[in-house]
Amino acid sequence: MVGLTTTARNKLQSLLGDNRPTIRVQLIIGGCGMCGGNILGIITDEPTEKDLIFEDKGFTFCIDKELMDDLVNVTIDFIEPEFQVMPQQGKGLCKCVSSGM
Repeated sequence: MVGLTTTARNKLQSLLGDNRPTIRVQLIIGGCGMCGGNILGIITDEPTEKDLIFEDKGFTFCIDKELMDDLVNVTIDFIEPEFQVMPQQGKGLCKCVSSGM
């Protein structure tokens, strides 16, 4: 499952307005500058047949089925100055992000 915090929803609404493209949750390889682990990020993108689709608070999200197999839940939050994508658990993900650092 993919879900938005109220803060992230408000920020997406202010950025996108009534334009509601699908938002892809994706793995960013080597994304953490501290531990070198992978992190999750978001971009706007069209879903494919390899994706699972989720809706929350008026937004649509897609995530690759294979990636979702490694995650329990994904929460998207906005903490100045950026969006943060936090899985409940995931294989090979950055320990800094997973521990809330």
